[in-house]
Amino acid sequence: MTGSAAGSTDYDQFTVAYLQDVSGDLSGDGQPETVVMLGCTPQPSNFSVFEVQVFTASHTLLAELPSPATLKPPNAPLPPEYDAHMPMTIQGGILSYRMLFYTATDTHASGPSQPQTVQWRWNGQQFSRVG
Repeated sequence: MTGSAAGSTDYDQFTVAYLQDVSGDLSGDGQPETVVMLGCTPQPSNFSVFEVQVFTASHTLLAELPSPATLKPPNAPLPPEYDAHMPMTIQGGILSYRMLFYTATDTHASGPSQPQTVQWRWNGQQFSRVG
């Protein structure tokens, strides 16, 4: 997509890519939801934005996971990033995936160095972090 088509004057184009998905019952209704991870890279830039969307068995959007910015520790220079190379899993109604967190000494150039598994559970209205 071009930057102007997206309403942006800062970027020439946006590349949106499917990264991975996983299916399983997250809502407790006995039907599998599908969780899809997408990545968006504006150009020119040196960053990507990730989004995780959850769809019902009837292919309607149930919810988006909260932004990684909501998980940023107070002493970290930047919010964590999804580790798109590690698979997401669903077990016992809990969605788990690995994120990479920035430590106080990490920089944008070096990238985040602290892996951590993050888990989410559907509470009937939104996803809440487990643990």
